[in-house]
Amino acid sequence: MRSVVVGGIGLVALASALVGCGGPAGAVGEAVRPKAATGHEAMGEANIAACAKAVAGEPLVVDLKSNERSDLEVAIKDGVAVVSFDCKNLKILKGCSAPGSYRFAGVTRKEDVVRMTNADELAANLPLTGAQLAGEMKRGSTLDLALVTVGKKRTTASEITRPELTGGGTCDSATHVVRGVYVGAFALATGTEGEVKAVAQIFGAGTSAQSSSAKKTEARDGDLEACRKSSPDASEPPAQCAAVTRLELVPIVAAKKTAEESKQQEAQADTPACPSGFTWGGTKCVSGKAAQKACDRETGTPEECAAACNAGNAESCFNLAVYASEPARTITEPGGKTRTTRFASPNPDLAMLEKACALGHGVSCSRAANTYVSKAYAPKATDAERAKAGESATKLHTAGCNLGEPHSCVALAEAFDPSSAERPGTTKSADKHLAFTRRACDLGLGYACGRLGDMHRDGKGGAKEDSKLAIEAYERQCSSGGFSDGDGCYKIGAIYANGKGLPADKDKALTHLERACNLHSMFACMAGRELALESKDTTRARSFLERGCTKDVRGWDTCLALGEAYEKGQLGLQKDFAKAAESYELGCAKGACKRAGDLYKSGGQGLSPSPDKALHAYTQGCNFFGDSQACVGVEAVLKTKSKPELVEFYTLRCESRGDARACVKLKAAGGTPKDETVKRYAEYAQTQCQKLHYGDECKLWKDLGGSPTAKELAQPTREAEEKKRADEAKKAAGTKAKK
Repeated sequence: MRSVVVGGIGLVALASALVGCGGPAGAVGEAVRPKAATGHEAMGEANIAACAKAVAGEPLVVDLKSNERSDLEVAIKDGVAVVSFDCKNLKILKGCSAPGSYRFAGVTRKEDVVRMTNADELAANLPLTGAQLAGEMKRGSTLDLALVTVGKKRTTASEITRPELTGGGTCDSATHVVRGVYVGAFALATGTEGEVKAVAQIFGAGTSAQSSSAKKTEARDGDLEACRKSSPDASEPPAQCAAVTRLELVPIVAAKKTAEESKQQEAQADTPACPSGFTWGGTKCVSGKAAQKACDRETGTPEECAAACNAGNAESCFNLAVYASEPARTITEPGGKTRTTRFASPNPDLAMLEKACALGHGVSCSRAANTYVSKAYAPKATDAERAKAGESATKLHTAGCNLGEPHSCVALAEAFDPSSAERPGTTKSADKHLAFTRRACDLGLGYACGRLGDMHRDGKGGAKEDSKLAIEAYERQCSSGGFSDGDGCYKIGAIYANGKGLPADKDKALTHLERACNLHSMFACMAGRELALESKDTTRARSFLERGCTKDVRGWDTCLALGEAYEKGQLGLQKDFAKAAESYELGCAKGACKRAGDLYKSGGQGLSPSPDKALHAYTQGCNFFGDSQACVGVEAVLKTKSKPELVEFYTLRCESRGDARACVKLKAAGGTPKDETVKRYAEYAQTQCQKLHYGDECKLWKDLGGSPTAKELAQPTREAEEKKRADEAKKAAGTKAKK
């Protein structure tokens, strides 16, 4: 029968047991009234800040009081739970939530025994009550925790800022978002060093009421046998195996990561953080020379990693395979701060990865599978070798997916996708393609939810066409909160704007387009502007452009449109050439920098002429966006400013930018282009002249020293010929449409 830890019963009973039996009279009475030790006392002041940072990992919550556990369960049902956590207390903030929702995904059942042998380990791993327990811990005693994990309830939330929280004042003390919860069962028992217990013993299974194991089981939630009937494919946990054992917390962030920063983070495998002086040991934070201590990714030697791996530590096997033999490197983080790290080996040890996978390390399964995929496509591999490698990749990705590694699920979805190229050793299946995409989404991978949304929107990939299901999937992607996830919000807005499968709703469309625009989706910012203009809401239209054209965003189309609005006095704005030029220069692409240069050159409407600013804008457009008209602007400014700079500009264009005409101008300005450069351009121009019959290329060939005939020089230019072909194609299309 399921028994639940109520109030402080678990703490009181454990404190009593930790003192030990047979003590002097009154010892038990003192134990049930433990001193109110704090996390500061148990861990030391220096470790508190480190611990607060560390809880961006996976703290145990088996010692939650019953009312706190109830609050957590309600919060998970109502939205994305938000907590206040400082290493001493965890408080579920009722009424405060983040956008999104949770989905359950089963995983390969995992049974672990977490043994805490000293005060530091108790405080680090049970931050709610560990400090109090540590104060009563008898020398030689242990606290053993049996953990059974059968699944995860996960949201996609990964980067949530304080303004995104809902709940007003109830969110004032918020520090973290609950990204996921581990689901299963647990049992707490006291023990002694040297006594090894299995999970079943701690749960009290198969023992009599009078046995030593049964007597020492102090608190339990869930039924071991019910958990052992679980399946990774299950859509919900067994009825008696649904206890929350761990939380996956992510800190509320001050600012979201850029696309490059997100990519760097994804390159790192997930390893829960621990307080200073502790290392993640696979199931708990450990210190000192504990046998199960994982070797450190950044500093561990191959020998240290091998020893820990041989002792059964999966994380160490992974680090041995991927990091231990790599040199330390110094990198500069955003803001200029430097740190030393190791990059992943381009050729990881496959055998070690497979060993780590067998020990339950999902990321290792994924890395090993990807190595086999590379083998399957090796140029010299035989068909038999390709098939064998493909089968191994599928097997390992399946193991990783079952362990809750969403990237393996995505890899399987891609392998089974009927519309993709054949993969050796894999038979295409629309049903499996859909199932693995959905599982990756359920496991909290935002872009997988985006793919699932596309499948339901278009009725492809084995999914039925259903706009409601598409919106549901896109919402999970959108709720991730990262800049790369704005695409999900944008696609919801597009469905409502176009009325695809649902009645068109401009208000809902604009709401979701604003969410997407806030996540730097430039398509959404432009679509929002157009939709707002249809409603004659110029203020809202301008707001979309302003959010899409900042020093951090620099959207090409949004900055071009905002610059035009300032230049022409549109969208309720007064003409302001200074702001127009600034907006153009922020975007720069699609001729925007040329337009900025023109404004700086001529001045007007609040902008004083500035040849230097004009030159800078023209140069940006010319060098970085290949805008030929901006290059003309650079040339015009330099002709009146400095001949040496003009020669330098022509030299750069001639030798490094593929501009043959700049070589001609360089020579005319007194410079000397390289003979081999001129020869290469001349040969190309001759081909364009004599084979494609472009008159302007014939003239260029002549300027480069060639000898075209008068007839060749009289041929139409490339631009004229391309316009002629376009007009003919348009005319033919019109004739076909009439028929």
